[in-house]
Amino acid sequence: MSLIKELFQKKTPRSSHSHLKEMFTSLYLHDHQQPILMFDTDGTIIDINHRVMGKYGHRTIVYDYIQEDERDKCEHVLTNFSFKGHIHYTTFHFVLENKVVHKRVAIFPVKMDNEIIGGYMVAKKVKSTSQDPSLNIEEEQLREVIDHQSSTIKSYKTWLGAMEKYSNDIMCIADQDGNIQFLSPTYQKKLGYPVQERMDENIFAKVHPEDMEKTKAKYAELINQPNAKMKNEVRLLHKDGSYRTFDVIAINLIDDPSIRGILINFFDITEIKQTEKKARHYAYYNQITSLPNRSYFENFLDLFLEDAKEKGETFSLLHVDLDRFKFINDTLGQAIGDEFLKVVTERLKSFASQTSFLAHIRSDEFIFLIQNGESEMVTAMANQILKTFQEPFYYQDYEYFASASIGISIFPEAGGDRNSLIKNANIALSQAKKKGINQVVIYRPHADVETYKKFTLMTDLRKAVQEDELLLHFQPIIQAKSQKIVATEALVRWNHPEWGYIPPNEFISLAEENGFINAIGDWVLYKACQQLKNWQSQGIDPIVMSVNVSAIQFDQDSFVSHVKSVIEETGIDPKYLRLEITENVLVEDYVQVKEKLEQLKKLGVSIALDDFGKGYSSLIYLQHFNIDVLKVDKLFLKEVEENEKSKDLLRTIVELANKLSLEVVIEGVESAPQFEFVKGIGANHIQGFLFSKPLPEEELIPKLYEKYLSLEINKPSPIFEKRHFYRISFQFPLIGSFTIDSIMGHKVDVGNTNILIEDISAGGLRFLSNIQLPVRTNFIIQVSTIIGSEQIEHHGNVVWHRDIEDGIHQYGVEFHIEEHEQEELLKLLNILQGKLRKNDHSMLSYYVTTSPKCYFKHNS
Repeated sequence: MSLIKELFQKKTPRSSHSHLKEMFTSLYLHDHQQPILMFDTDGTIIDINHRVMGKYGHRTIVYDYIQEDERDKCEHVLTNFSFKGHIHYTTFHFVLENKVVHKRVAIFPVKMDNEIIGGYMVAKKVKSTSQDPSLNIEEEQLREVIDHQSSTIKSYKTWLGAMEKYSNDIMCIADQDGNIQFLSPTYQKKLGYPVQERMDENIFAKVHPEDMEKTKAKYAELINQPNAKMKNEVRLLHKDGSYRTFDVIAINLIDDPSIRGILINFFDITEIKQTEKKARHYAYYNQITSLPNRSYFENFLDLFLEDAKEKGETFSLLHVDLDRFKFINDTLGQAIGDEFLKVVTERLKSFASQTSFLAHIRSDEFIFLIQNGESEMVTAMANQILKTFQEPFYYQDYEYFASASIGISIFPEAGGDRNSLIKNANIALSQAKKKGINQVVIYRPHADVETYKKFTLMTDLRKAVQEDELLLHFQPIIQAKSQKIVATEALVRWNHPEWGYIPPNEFISLAEENGFINAIGDWVLYKACQQLKNWQSQGIDPIVMSVNVSAIQFDQDSFVSHVKSVIEETGIDPKYLRLEITENVLVEDYVQVKEKLEQLKKLGVSIALDDFGKGYSSLIYLQHFNIDVLKVDKLFLKEVEENEKSKDLLRTIVELANKLSLEVVIEGVESAPQFEFVKGIGANHIQGFLFSKPLPEEELIPKLYEKYLSLEINKPSPIFEKRHFYRISFQFPLIGSFTIDSIMGHKVDVGNTNILIEDISAGGLRFLSNIQLPVRTNFIIQVSTIIGSEQIEHHGNVVWHRDIEDGIHQYGVEFHIEEHEQEELLKLLNILQGKLRKNDHSMLSYYVTTSPKCYFKHNS
């Protein structure tokens, strides 16, 4: 604080008088033992010290202190002094009331900007006419003091000048009424006004009207508290008409004789405020469309929901999802995709009103909050929204036709809290997308099991990697002739806490849709390489580790460098790493794909083209891209035993690959005839359930030590069906349905999903479904069907499961049934059994004669 006082005591001069007076104070001459006067070049008294005041009082000019007959001499001395600027010594007779005192004086010049502006007169009583040597000594001492203090002042002024030049703060002194006494030059730099224009004005003159009352109140409070400090934030008017925001610290130094005012520091925080405003905008608004984002929407929904409950009102959420938006980004580029979103936003905004709220919650997803809960009105609005998508979208030279899907949840039917309403609108959206493009679905409390499962997986996928729910299974690849294991393919599995093991075909597409595929792909690559290194350290002969790479993952600019870092971090030999890509990777940017493949080859890894024949099947890929391995899709092998064309086609592919020096792996070998055929056409390697299904590490390691695999065809099935009651098997599966009752003790509210019942007993049943379910005692389902005129509904849990063909699962269910219910069921089944023995199928009205795959395709 003392430094601040001293600096402000040397504030920017407004006149030579003020400069002299400030300097007099700065040199602490008030308390000096000798009489000292300060005067300007006209002899006008500027200040006197206490010694003069006590003996002679305050007079106007220097001459007033001098005996009348010596005033001409005094004028002459001062005139010469003003021109020469040297220290001058003389004697004068000073008038003290009616007494005259003879004093020897020394006059010191005071300069400002190399110009004499006044001086000091130091006087000492002369006791004799001879020169008093003690005065000379004191003069020298005083001169040293003045020289030292002058040097200090010069330094202070240098510091102050530097502060004024480089400081971003405005420094100010104001009196108790707010009138400005001092203002630093930074004021002009920050607010555009010259300092001279603002001197003697009031500090409140440029305060924003909205800040005025608060600022004046704080200032008034500060005035009444000596040495108190006040903090404030205030907006001040700039000369250009804008306002800048300042953090203000003010200290009451009115009682301090060196300040006698309010010392105020203004720190400009305008840019900080603008950054905060931008940060708030980034936090709550989508940066492409400027619509409220998900965070903003959720906060708004919470408030709206609370108000709706108090008023007993209803409302709706419309969840709008753009179909195939990813295609626009992938083909036309993200910049075009962003422009497309802006055009979509403008169309959607045409439906927003004072009774609705529109937000952009994800890249291709928007949501309306409509202050209406009437399903007919909301559905009509949704259809009107979809109708706007029938018109083409234009941007520059592009014309694009788009479609959308809309899911609707209505409060309170679809839930009484924010999460339930958003979740159920999403479930309805999933059902709409399942029906095709441009569809609207209103959520009903009984959504089917498939939709519920998909939504649950989509929601939980975010934490699958974080909570270590992913794991790897490994399927061996063997030499066709020797049946020796030469490679293994790493296949990711998801051990979901509720749904059990989830195969990749159920969640990889969800990961791609929701942007999690890169995180999952990176995890798989690292874990597979780490596992390969562990096996080698256990003494297992080196084999190739094959890892699948998605098109999205491959498209990342950092993909090659990431592969390199994984190789280096895990310490594997790169020749044992094989990356499997699918044909859809190769249809992207030709130059970029070719360059990446070459970079990967330089790392030492090999490249496999997976699922060959399933996609575009262009042989040109084999010519232009550096591929090492061709993995032929299992679809080719399925019809080999019955279709000669399939045999010829597969034979041709193998011959072509061999001529191109490509290693061939035939996928999906599941029977001995298939195996013999594959060997016969010269395929190098095979992979399939005939030798091994994908295995967890602990089951694979013994096989790796054995090095060779035998056929699995004669091994017993792991499924055992043991019932205490006889079962009735149906010639054609019976149509039924199931729903989920509870998972891990928690009730679940979902609707029914179709199943095909193959047999039934009083203790359980066997059914087919296109939904994979976990084998868990705490996953309780309710199965329903009709036999005769009786509706059969019983709870139970799945006790075994197996895959019978692509996408079709077979389950055994054990009923949780009361004894009296079991007796009733047993009676009904006895009657059915009797009729079936007589070839009477009248009790079975609902059955299916088509294939299960065909049935579920048209009834899901």
